[in-house]
Amino acid sequence: MSLTTQEKRTLLEQVPLFRGCSSEVLDQLAAATTEFEFAAEAAIALGRLYDPRSRSLLQQLVASEDPSIRVRAALSLGRLRDPASLPGLIDALQTAPTEWDRNDAIRLLGRLGDDRAIEPLMDQLPISKGRYLVMVALGQLKDPRVFEPLADALSRESHTIVLDA
Repeated sequence: MSLTTQEKRTLLEQVPLFRGCSSEVLDQLAAATTEFEFAAEAAIALGRLYDPRSRSLLQQLVASEDPSIRVRAALSLGRLRDPASLPGLIDALQTAPTEWDRNDAIRLLGRLGDDRAIEPLMDQLPISKGRYLVMVALGQLKDPRVFEPLADALSRESHTIVLDA
């Protein structure tokens, strides 16, 4: 079944209502990813489903040449705690189209707990507007290599940030 443009927009807006969705809804979202106009939105929607069936489609979208599609697919994979999201999340630190997407990538890198995220996150400490998020993400990694740089960065931050990290 092919959807009209308006039906696709309605579907994408209503995705949070579809957790545990049917194969039909997933198929409709998959079809939306093939159209450039809807691909980034569909990648976000697939992540909001928290449905493991969307992983393979999101992994394909991470390879997109369009940074908006690529970043949003990586963020969605990260929400599924898929280790395949790591390279895309690291890429999102530099290429995310919005600060919101970049901050999301930082949070998700911390949640993944993969020590390959240490260097890219530490590179963000001196330049990041969201230093707080970077420090918390590094703290979540619980790797001894982050303690000294994290302690140094925390010594210059507010008491609240120190407690959270």
